[in-house]
Amino acid sequence: KIRITDEYETIYKRTIEEKGAILLLKENKLEEERLNYQLKGCICYLLKIIEKNKLKVSACEKKIKSYLDLGLPPHEDDEQYDVSGIIDMTLCNENNELIIFDFKWSSNHKSYHALIKENRSIQLELYRKMLSKADNKNVKTVAYFLMPDGILYSTTKLENGFSIKPENENDITEQLQNSIRYRI
Repeated sequence: KIRITDEYETIYKRTIEEKGAILLLKENKLEEERLNYQLKGCICYLLKIIEKNKLKVSACEKKIKSYLDLGLPPHEDDEQYDVSGIIDMTLCNENNELIIFDFKWSSNHKSYHALIKENRSIQLELYRKMLSKADNKNVKTVAYFLMPDGILYSTTKLENGFSIKPENENDITEQLQNSIRYRI
């Protein structure tokens, strides 16, 4: 929270200069101002969610590799892994249970709501399995944080978010394995 207060504008400006210089053009000034306003609002709302739920951020952009026996060829960097990814944010609650937040910039709330409700989020499920395996403990909650609207959809109740109970407990990695085997 202190870093946002003290460093947000500096980091934002540096990032725009490095990654989004087109926003510095005169004709894009309003778009850049809107982005800045929306992004800062989302970050502040995310901080509120973290505080209200007494969560602790354990990592941002956590690189993770795992062997999940999906039937995929080995990962090109290392033959003992078949899946690698970058988890946007990992957190812990008061009971030291793991939580995963995946950030999406989208106004299509229905699709992310449906992915959780229908238990079809392959990305969150792979992250959940990989992190559980790496940290040797279960992930309690997976969630999408949708920007620019600042909406949190999670698999368990979190203050200032929307809890969605999946309709089924199917192991979608098993479905993924079968799909990959069928295609190979």
